Amino acid sequence: MTAQFPHTIAHGTGLWDIVGLSAGDLFHPSELGLEPVYGRNTACWDGYLPSYEVRNGILELQDLHIYVRGEPPVVAGVTPRRLPTTEMFDAHYEGLHYRINYTGGILGGAGFIQELYVHMGYHPAWKYSRVVELLFNAGELTQAHDRSRAIAEHRAHVLSTTSRDALHGMAPDTRLDAWIEQAFSLTYEWPEEE
Repeated sequence: MTAQFPHTIAHGTGLWDIVGLSAGDLFHPSELGLEPVYGRNTACWDGYLPSYEVRNGILELQDLHIYVRGEPPVVAGVTPRRLPTTEMFDAHYEGLHYRINYTGGILGGAGFIQELYVHMGYHPAWKYSRVVELLFNAGELTQAHDRSRAIAEHRAHVLSTTSRDALHGMAPDTRLDAWIEQAFSLTYEWPEEE
């Protein structure tokens, strides 16, 4: 298994790795009539790599790298750039401006803490020095919160209570399938505001 390429979201002046979703997936290429080829690259088991942007308060899919069979079609009025076989993906769709009608939260992380790297799945929010939570209703940004301090407190707790070996792999009392599922999950829950 391999650490996964992070999906990204541009918000404000920053580009953030998506490190948490509170309400399921944001997007699947099938919405655009595309079926990705899964597992061609162990760093991208999904077969596609999306880049999102909050533009004028609306969540949009901007770019999409994807593995496809055959000739990639025109999607949402965008002709893909066919990539050479030396590239990681088959096609790149740029400037899609495809609205994502997501309701829920997205955690974005920046400033990955390299010594916490594990070569498996997606990296959780606590492995980033800066974390923002963006809340959406039907694709409209309703709130943005800087969660960096709370995440730093959680990171300190994790580092003080977890063995170094468990930080870089599976804890001894964890089932392998449960550990893999957790490593590939972006699901998070944030406590209610008081």
